[in-house]
Formats: sequence, C-alpha cells, structure tokens
Amino acid sequence: MKKNTSTPVCTFDPRVVPASVPDSWLSLSREIDYTPAGFYLRTCHSVRDGSTFGIELLDSRGSVVNAQPSSTPALTVLQGNGARLECVFGAGGALRLRVRDGKARLALPHLKSYCPVIFAHNADRIQVSLTWVKSQFAVTRLAGRMTLDAPWQGERVERGVIELVPRKGGWAELAIEAMQSTWPATSHSEPFDDVVARRGAEFAAFLKPFPA
Repeated sequence: MKKNTSTPVCTFDPRVVPASVPDSWLSLSREIDYTPAGFYLRTCHSVRDGSTFGIELLDSRGSVVNAQPSSTPALTVLQGNGARLECVFGAGGALRLRVRDGKARLALPHLKSYCPVIFAHNADRIQVSLTWVKSQFAVTRLAGRMTLDAPWQGERVERGVIELVPRKGGWAELAIEAMQSTWPATSHSEPFDDVVARRGAEFAAFLKPFPA
C-alpha cells in the first residue's frame, strides 16, 4: 500500500473551534452566552467573556454579509456578495485583517455596561482601552483607509466603530495587537500572503511526526 505523503488540508469552523496560534492572546470565534450572534475577536486572558471586537464584512452596497466564517490553520475567511475578508495571526501574535470589494467593520459590543477609552493617535493608529478585559489594544492601518466613529457623551463613549475601506480593486489592511504603554510597536512589514504561508508551514511541520 502506497503511503500518502501529501500535506493534509484542515478546515475548521470558528463557531466550534476558535482560531488562534500559540504566540497570541487573541482568538477568533463565534458568540458565547449573552453576546449577540456574530463573529468576534476576543482575548484569551482569564475573563468570562473576553470579547473585544465584533467583526462584520459589508459588501460594496454597504449591506452586512450574512455568511459564516471558515478557517484553515493559517487563514480565516469571511466572504459573500463579492466581498472578502481575511484574517491571519502575524508577528507578536497580532491579528492581521484585510478586506477587498467591500469594507470591514469592527464594533465594540459592551459600551452600555462599561466605559472604554478610544482615541486616534493619527490617521494610522487607534488605541482602545477596554475595562471589561483589563487590556489595551493598538489598531494600526497598513493599507487602505481607516475611520473611527467614537463620539463621547459626557464621560462615556456612545459607540465605538472602526471601519476599514480599500481603494478600488485593492486590499485594505490593519493589525490589532494587545499592548502596554511601555511596549514598542510590533513590525508588520511581513507581507500578508507570506504570513499565511508561514502559518501553514508551521502547522504542516507540527503534523509531520504524526501518521496520516
């Protein structure tokens, strides 16, 4: 019997198996418990909910794409209505997210109960401090246009919405990383497709000692 030497192709459902990597404190997964149905980026630190951003894909007409995400060991994809959103875990465990033929929306889900601090350092970087997960995050624009909608009402942020919009025919891209004020910024110069290839190769190397 001829031994199968081809690299296994694994696909996961993020609604069942959260997508993450060993060097990251972040994961991609479905809603849990009382959070509304959807697709979430959450922290793996010791908190019950841990959700930080709800992630939505909007098509070119501005309608939310009601499709379920799928994951391989390297890449998580959400697509529909001609739009496509991809996520990969890059350097330092940061989440790299890119979108084309539509736009990506990151929304904070818990503003009625908590008081986050959200502000833009400049057009390329937004800092988000979330009390319910006791963490800070840097959102860095890498390509395309990034906007922030976070109006204050007294001492409270009414809403927190970040949108990522590509130029026509191109990708828009950002990185999200947990941070502390004293940490240096992580370099995200590695091209997105190279990150996907590297993560896939790492998983293939992990599987190699095991029989097919």
